[in-house]
Amino acid sequence: MKYLKYLPIFLAFSTPSQATVMYGTLGNFDVINDTGRDAHGFEIEYEGLHSTDIGYTWTYSRYGNPSLIEIPAATVNGVATPLKTIIRYTTPYDNATHKWAATSNAATFPWMVTAAHQCTNPLSTDGCEHFVNGIFTSAITPKSVSYHWLVDNGAGTLVRAETLGFLTPPPAINIPVFQPTVVQPAPIKNVVQPPIVKAVVAVMPAPKEPVEPAPTQWGTPHWVKVIKTTLHSAKPVDAGALINEDKNGDGIPDWQNGEPSQVESEWYLVQKEPVGNAVGPKAAHVGAAEKINPNEKVTRKYEFYKYTGKALSFDGETHEAMCDAVAKDNLHGSLALTAVDITDAQGNSYSYDCSTDAIVGDYIGANMVAFAAAAPLTAIEVIDNGQVGQQYVARSVVSGGNTPYKITTNGQFPSGLSIDPITGILTGTPKASGVFTFSVNTTDADGKTITKAYTISITDVNGNLNNPTPTISTQSLDKGVVGAIYYLQLTAVSGTAPFTWKVAPALPKGLTLSAGGVLSGKPAAGTVGVKTFTITVTDKNKKSNSKLFALSIAAKPIVCVAPKVLNPATNTCK
Repeated sequence: MKYLKYLPIFLAFSTPSQATVMYGTLGNFDVINDTGRDAHGFEIEYEGLHSTDIGYTWTYSRYGNPSLIEIPAATVNGVATPLKTIIRYTTPYDNATHKWAATSNAATFPWMVTAAHQCTNPLSTDGCEHFVNGIFTSAITPKSVSYHWLVDNGAGTLVRAETLGFLTPPPAINIPVFQPTVVQPAPIKNVVQPPIVKAVVAVMPAPKEPVEPAPTQWGTPHWVKVIKTTLHSAKPVDAGALINEDKNGDGIPDWQNGEPSQVESEWYLVQKEPVGNAVGPKAAHVGAAEKINPNEKVTRKYEFYKYTGKALSFDGETHEAMCDAVAKDNLHGSLALTAVDITDAQGNSYSYDCSTDAIVGDYIGANMVAFAAAAPLTAIEVIDNGQVGQQYVARSVVSGGNTPYKITTNGQFPSGLSIDPITGILTGTPKASGVFTFSVNTTDADGKTITKAYTISITDVNGNLNNPTPTISTQSLDKGVVGAIYYLQLTAVSGTAPFTWKVAPALPKGLTLSAGGVLSGKPAAGTVGVKTFTITVTDKNKKSNSKLFALSIAAKPIVCVAPKVLNPATNTCK
């Protein structure tokens, strides 16, 4: 089957008194430790997803590779609990010294809004970390997503901060998620038709209120602002680029693919309807069904705002918000709603002018999604570390492309583990400890081929490695661009933290490697080409290991000012 790609990215903001503070897309986000306590881990919990639906996990934090935990749906004493998958970042605990190997310090407030990737330095002690959510391997989306700091419960065990009462309410951000319906039309005269996709945004979860609405009344209203962008290019756009970053330094957000875009923006009021009421347009925002051209990429950003209409804008009997259209100023009611008929609690009717009422309130959060007609063949970034005798949670190593796959492995593949050669799902229980380096080779039904190298650590039953020498787990270096910001956190497995890093010979002018393994800077003019050098990592016990890397640096893109266009033959504007 062809894999469709529907990638949700989440965005949320809050204040310390409300919930865990996050900045940036929650597919790629900075998070502030506002628990008031030092934390030693972090959890991202998806409701309604299997572990095989997770296609990407972030490893470049102080916590390294996370683990996946799948909790199946169950019913205990008549109480049903849903399926959940948790991405869990933790650090080892030393029972002799009673210390954790890594710490996210409690942050000091007030905290300024961060920029994306600001909190990736593992040597920092300012209480800010950077994580990346999973990217899903199919059109399945979670019913909800929540985020939790992990703190010591006083007995050397990590628990969610809210379970110890450090925050009120608990630090869980729940932003509505999408339930896309994808329909593949039947071929017409053997011609494959483009898929039709319809996105549904559920009603925004209502905040806790002193008085909850009665089941016979409408719930708390919220605004959904839908921003739609269509790009007429088949060039793949990575989900991370949807945060409007300009990594190649050409002055144009990367998601635009170097071309003008068509942008549309609309407001919708969503409000939970009374029990037994016929489902109407306010129950959820349902996107119109539309065909997705294989040469187009559609992105949508859904922003959520509070409804702040005055009490007179509500129906007195049912609590339905009657000012349901927003003016061009994105604040007041529409000029088309100058005489809205409303009924008060006594059943009397009166006319209300919504255009004089500020009905759009505080920004709550947002989702951004991208939909492509077909996902390219890809492999996950990292495979989790493991322990002898501990069963791996099933994981899709390969996604996209056209199934069935043909998968083989080369190198030191851990005994007891296996990758299904047709589905690409990793399962098994490790039988031996050590550091294992291997590659996964995949060919899909269309003949597309990819190879991905991995290095993982398997500890013994006591949590120790047979090979304590550190190994550099970073497989390759990202490409650089002259004059553009470059940032990459190198990683290592095995050995004993902390690690120190060195490089020889010197890096290209404009780039530096910190002792903490951060390769950063801006490649200077004259550095175009491929440079090779050796990077060495040394652990706490002075044991070291080296690896040869190649870094490719491209010239700064030439941006032509209209009406001039770029001449590819001469690489000049004409």
